[in-house]
Amino acid sequence: MASTDSHAPARSRLPTRLVLLCPLGSPVALLVVSGRGGLLILASGVAGPAVAAAGIWWALSHHGVVRVAGALLALAAPVGAVVLYAWARLWPANG
Repeated sequence: MASTDSHAPARSRLPTRLVLLCPLGSPVALLVVSGRGGLLILASGVAGPAVAAAGIWWALSHHGVVRVAGALLALAAPVGAVVLYAWARLWPANG
């Protein structure tokens, strides 16, 4: 019968923990490399989907004018992020 020990050795847990830290490194690298523009990219990259999600929630959970406003907000948020990138000359084609 095989052993049912569910504890992995500490040596094999270290790479797993490092992998979990990798998503934290990308915003830090963006801020270090891009400076103030990186902060704008990071803020709009977080705020855009959050506003779109709020618009989708309003559109699905309300009726009437609020539903229409939520749908318009959900559509306008990504467009606004692209316009902000182009206006701030952060769009890759502007470089």
